[in-house]
Amino acid sequence: MAHSITVKMFGNFRMELDGTPLVTEKMHRESQFNRLMQMMMHYSKTGIAKEKLEEYVIGEKEMGAPHTALRVIVYRARQKLEQPGIPVKDCIYLEKGVYYWTKEIEVVEDAELFQNYYDRAKELKKEKDKSGIEKRLGIVLDACYTYTGEFLSAYISEPWAFQEAKKYRQMFGECVMNAAELLRQTKSWGEMEKLGRFASQVDPLQEWEVLVMEALVESVQLDKASCYYSEVTDYYLKECGVYPSDRMMETLNKYIKQMDHTVEIFEDIKEKIKEDDGEIRKGYECSFPVFKGIYQQEVRMTERTDRPVYLILCTLVDEEGKQFGNEEELKKLSENLRDSISRSIRKSDVYTQYGKLQYLILLANYEGDNCKLVQDSINSNFMATCKNGKVKYRVNSVKFEM
Repeated sequence: MAHSITVKMFGNFRMELDGTPLVTEKMHRESQFNRLMQMMMHYSKTGIAKEKLEEYVIGEKEMGAPHTALRVIVYRARQKLEQPGIPVKDCIYLEKGVYYWTKEIEVVEDAELFQNYYDRAKELKKEKDKSGIEKRLGIVLDACYTYTGEFLSAYISEPWAFQEAKKYRQMFGECVMNAAELLRQTKSWGEMEKLGRFASQVDPLQEWEVLVMEALVESVQLDKASCYYSEVTDYYLKECGVYPSDRMMETLNKYIKQMDHTVEIFEDIKEKIKEDDGEIRKGYECSFPVFKGIYQQEVRMTERTDRPVYLILCTLVDEEGKQFGNEEELKKLSENLRDSISRSIRKSDVYTQYGKLQYLILLANYEGDNCKLVQDSINSNFMATCKNGKVKYRVNSVKFEM
């Protein structure tokens, strides 16, 4: 019976022998075994020089005889591999200064499969007819969906893993862009939306969300496109703590402007845009792009009215005034601050989350002393549910300036 080992390099490292997990929990804790198997699996077809293997497996550890140390590690690895059922005694062997994996057991590695798809797609690049485009699109999409995360993400601090990860990430980006161009040609908007969502998940903060936005607008899913616009900016601010780049926002706004709403009667339009009754009793929470628009409108209105407008920045800090390091605790505190703000301001006031630690509040028709009352109310509501942490405030008067 022929045996095969399936190896996952993208994301978390995993090995399976004929569908059964090969690397046990105990083996996971033994880093030298893991490192040895990562190199042997990745270079199973070509072999790997002894010196390079020593550098990665043994590293900077002080060993007087690295050649001997590596032989011992390889010997112990063979013993471990015999336990789960590897039928070849010398599955790892040394020949003329190069360590090889036995040809008797096939290795199916996701990184190698990805490379093969990538190379085949490049070979088909010159074909311009419909069948050639469809064939190339299928292969490019296969490449994209084979990439399920950063190469050996848990070992990215290792120089060789870092270089391989960088190479595959660039190849993945090229595949996504090529696939998107082919999907535009075939007007396959559903597939483009799927690809954009997948790419955003496995390769975050690379702005693949614009593909989803493009697909939703082009397929006239206007309500979904509007919601997605807010979801994207909120995700970057709340989950990642960064604001989307100007390039990304320009692209998203470009598609928003392209949205072609059908002609409807006035009453139907009012019904679509009205707010849920249950939310009207609280302060108005919105996404940052919406908040930005309201703020800009309020600034303009201050040019011809005397009504005072204030912008408040609320920042979560610990008891010593420092930022939190515990993600789980921070998430809970942030939710409590959100609820405290909502209960402490009028229903005509506006607020939004700005990153993981901060909220912005816009107060109109308030006097300066009333801003302090709002802060006191937020603190009272917040401290009623949270004993750890406090809120730091910055308040600025909003004025129109040319």
